[in-house]
Amino acid sequence: MTTLEIANPDSQLTALLERIAHGEEIVLTRNGFELARVSPIAQHTKPKRIGFLEGKIQIHDDFDNTPNVTDSLSDGELDEIIDTVLAEKRKKKTKH
Repeated sequence: MTTLEIANPDSQLTALLERIAHGEEIVLTRNGFELARVSPIAQHTKPKRIGFLEGKIQIHDDFDNTPNVTDSLSDGELDEIIDTVLAEKRKKKTKH
């Protein structure tokens, strides 16, 4: 850890940040009194970027052509299925 007397912070800021970026912890002082301890962030991670899975996964050409299961059901059949699922969920909630 380095102790550094800050006389003119504006002129020293760039050099200070560079040292911190390289892992150095610095205690800033003024007139011999400690003002602050500045240290690098423990883990510097890159933000996730769009397309980070490119080349790692494969989407088949017919992906968008996958038939929707509900297309073959009438509105009444679909409503009945939804009602059944919701009734089961209500039963589970009342048991707890």
